[in-house]
Order: sequence, then C-alpha cells, then structure tokens
Amino acid sequence: MADNGNPIGKVSSVGGEAFAKGEDGSLRQVRVGDPVFEGEIVQAAPGGHVELAFRDGTAYFLRDREGVTLDGMTFGGRGADGANVVGKVASVEGQVFAKGADGSVRQLRVGDPVFEGEVIQTPTTNGRVELSFNSGATYFLRDKEAVTLDGMVLGGRVADARESALQPGRAGELEDISRAIAEGRSLDRLLEETSAGRPLVFGRTDDGHSFVQLLRIAEAIDPLGFQFGSSDSVSGGEIVTGGSGAPTSQTFSITVANPAPVAQADTGAVAEDATLTVSAGQRRDRQRRGPAAASIATSTATR
Repeated sequence: MADNGNPIGKVSSVGGEAFAKGEDGSLRQVRVGDPVFEGEIVQAAPGGHVELAFRDGTAYFLRDREGVTLDGMTFGGRGADGANVVGKVASVEGQVFAKGADGSVRQLRVGDPVFEGEVIQTPTTNGRVELSFNSGATYFLRDKEAVTLDGMVLGGRVADARESALQPGRAGELEDISRAIAEGRSLDRLLEETSAGRPLVFGRTDDGHSFVQLLRIAEAIDPLGFQFGSSDSVSGGEIVTGGSGAPTSQTFSITVANPAPVAQADTGAVAEDATLTVSAGQRRDRQRRGPAAASIATSTATR
C-alpha cells in the first residue's frame, strides 16, 4: 500500500459488491467503513455501487462497473495541473464534459471532482449536471450551457472592508443624524458647505451631479376627434350657430300664404245660333285654392 499504509479515506456506502486493487496487484472486497489507500483502484461490480469519503471532506461515487484510481485527481484537493478541487459532480444526465486550463477534456460522471478554472460544458441536447461545491453551494447546468469555475461561481470572493463600509463619515456623524431624525429637526444643518457651494455629504465630494437635467416630460393628451352628425337636416326647428362663446339656438317658423287668384280673360269664337262650351279645367287662371269662376260676355254683330 502506498503512503506508508496511511488511509486517505474510507468506504461510506456500498450496494452490491465493490473491490479495491492495490499497486502490488492484490484484490480485496470493500465494505462500509473499510479504509482506502492512495494508488488503489476501486471498482464497482456489475449492478453495484460504492461511495468513498476522503479525509479532505470530498466524496466520490462509483456506479455499475465504474472504476477509479485514487490519485491526486481524485483526492487531496489538487488536480494534475495543481488546480484546487472545488467540488464534485452530484448528478449527471446525458454527456457532460470538463475542459481544463491546459486544454484537456474529460467526461464527467457522478462523484468526479471538479477543479478551479475548469470549464464545465453540456454540449448535447437534454444534458444536465449538478455540481456540489466544498462551500456547500450548488450549481446547475442545463443542455447547451457552460460555466467557468472561478470565484464568481464558487462564491469564495470575500468583500473588502472598504466595500462593506457604508460611508466614511466623521466620528459621531451617524449619531447626529439619528438624533436629528428622532427630534424631527432638518438634516440640512448637518451638511457642511464646500468652497464651491455644494454640500459636503458625509465628507465626500464625488456624490453626484450638482444639477439634474430634465430631458422629457410625459404628458397625457386627449386624442383628437370630431363628432359628425349623420343627417343634414335640422330637427326641431332649431339652428345652432357657432361663435367664440357658448352655442346659441334660434327658433324660426314658416307661414304658407294663400295669394288671391289672378284671372285672365279667355276668348273664343262661335257661329251664330251655336252653343259655346267652356270647361273649368281649361282655364289658365293662377290660383291655389277656391272654386272656379267663369263669366260669358256676349255681343251683337251688326251688318
């Protein structure tokens, strides 16, 4: 056994059968609680699975007929290129790959360690992977997504003390503000005036602009519209006239007059001893109403 016989971890769970093969070729079946050593090859039998828990707090999971060599890539917190182990693969669906800083690409399986700086990719459709980091955080990738395992993803970036500070105000300034708010006094008297005339807020001069430029005002304007009537006649005998003031109405009436009839003389010729016939319908008198009237004038011819 390597490492002077010192175990690097132990078997935390076993389903079915699993075996460990030493560097000297010896083969042993492993059970829950058995130690595992550096350089050994641990393999799960057909239909079996085994989970290893290492001393650095990481874990490794093997399924049906999978095997792994217990070297620096698997435990110890460092990869072949010296990168730190930042977590492991918690679950996988489809094909998922990890691309190292040296350009090497490896396919990930459940329990595989992931290293800082690696790019995790799910290039195929329906590919998914869940990463479990040493900090306790998890990260999930769906199909055709990729992520670089850096400080932004791992959450290991610690904020500087200056970033966490609210503002660098002078001693006792926050107490003065709290007291002024409690007493209902104006805060303007707590602001110091600078030589340029701008207030020095909490001792800073880079707190913003000295003016605000209004670029646009949004106003609600009623849409234009005209109400047109559907008839050109005047109803009710009223005419509405427009003007600068309010609309006014005027009432008018129409009187139909019955003018007096105008008679025109009708003349005709008839033979002696003959009968003269005049029809009222043939008259040319212009009248609108009233009975028709006619008169006959006779004269005596002299030879």
